[in-house]
Amino acid sequence: MPYGYRLAPDGVHLVEHESEQLIIREIHELRAHGLTLRAIVTEMEKRGLMTRVGKPFGLTQIARIVAHGIVFALSCLLLSACVADPVTPSADAGAGEVSDPYGDGEVP
Repeated sequence: MPYGYRLAPDGVHLVEHESEQLIIREIHELRAHGLTLRAIVTEMEKRGLMTRVGKPFGLTQIARIVAHGIVFALSCLLLSACVADPVTPSADAGAGEVSDPYGDGEVP
């Protein structure tokens, strides 16, 4: 389950998790201010911000969160408009939901 999301009641889609989305925004702000991924890990630990299981963020998790933000930014540039969620390929998935585009049970 990607950080920042939870499984929707329908058991198929993901919906945004508000408190984790706030942390994701904080990570992107730190990156925008020029912090390296390692510095972001350190800063998150200093602030007492932990993963959903109560552990400190690791470098790989921070890198994935930053990479997802890059995908979102590129979708804005390529589509000339930002969509609510760049990984939701169809309009039938609600805003903030992530569908299973490959039908393999894995959500990117």
